[in-house]
Amino acid sequence: MKILFASQAIDGHFNPMTGVAMRLKDRGHEVAWYTGPVYADRLGGMGIQHFPFRRATEHRADNLNELYPERAKLKGPRAIGFDGEKIFASNVSHFFEDIREVAQQDPFDVLVADSSMFIHRLVSHLMGTTV
Repeated sequence: MKILFASQAIDGHFNPMTGVAMRLKDRGHEVAWYTGPVYADRLGGMGIQHFPFRRATEHRADNLNELYPERAKLKGPRAIGFDGEKIFASNVSHFFEDIREVAQQDPFDVLVADSSMFIHRLVSHLMGTTV
């Protein structure tokens, strides 16, 4: 079975999924991963094909204030609201379009996605793919 993993380019979203990916790979499944370019070398070292973000913005713990200088001044609910909009919600359509393009280029059977990507229903309903 061909399995595509998808995650934010943030260690706390990417790292917990790597054990599952390697276990599936060790059991004979073909595993690929859609995430930011920051993980290209790591995925290569794991023997996992990497599909980098194309349309999606690569939000990382170390680049958020660079991407959004105004974020550094926010605290509490305003910071949470800002992150919800800029880091998570604004990328949903980009994630979906990238993943749809991956499927056209290299079809997969199942998507295992980081819950913060909010693409599960889109992939399931619009692409007819098991998530």
